[in-house]
Amino acid sequence: LEALITTANSDDFRAKMIDEQETIDNTAYAIEDAVDALVLKGADYSEIEALKVTYNELLPNKDNYTTKSWNLYAAAINDVIYDLDMSAQPFVDSMADDIIAAYNKLELKGADYTDVDAAIDEADEKTETDYTTASWGVLQNAINAVVRGLDILQQGRVDGFAAAIRSAIEALVWADGDYSAVNAQIDRYNALDKTIYEQT
Repeated sequence: LEALITTANSDDFRAKMIDEQETIDNTAYAIEDAVDALVLKGADYSEIEALKVTYNELLPNKDNYTTKSWNLYAAAINDVIYDLDMSAQPFVDSMADDIIAAYNKLELKGADYTDVDAAIDEADEKTETDYTTASWGVLQNAINAVVRGLDILQQGRVDGFAAAIRSAIEALVWADGDYSAVNAQIDRYNALDKTIYEQT
């Protein structure tokens, strides 16, 4: 095609007279056929390919994300239509935008607090007055240190809350016995005139 255009623009070609009209017309037809046979380059999928790298990196850990958000992300990747030409570049770019939007909407699952709740239930079975103030305070601090609403990537921290509560339960120290009733009876006995009672 470039050679035809060069020929058609040359001084020699442009100097042809009417008696060579057939040659002129044939050149026009040849250029027309060559232009009609042009094939558009393929659309640029480089951004989508880069986005797929991120997807493939996340794929082994897809269970960290909510099913709904992961499915939308996967659909954006899987719905890409390939082999489009440059005329469809805006559409290809919009598919990349859809992938980015779905990625930005990925939601991590919440951490599992089941063990924390079980540890707190174990603590609730204890009676404060049965233990020393200090050891009971350690247990309460462990319970109060629990941070709710963490995501699955912080599961280790959440498990640590449960471990701290159980550790505080195991470290509870029994309070001194209450001798007030015994002391009251001893005081009552001591107040008696023992000479008027038989010894038992």
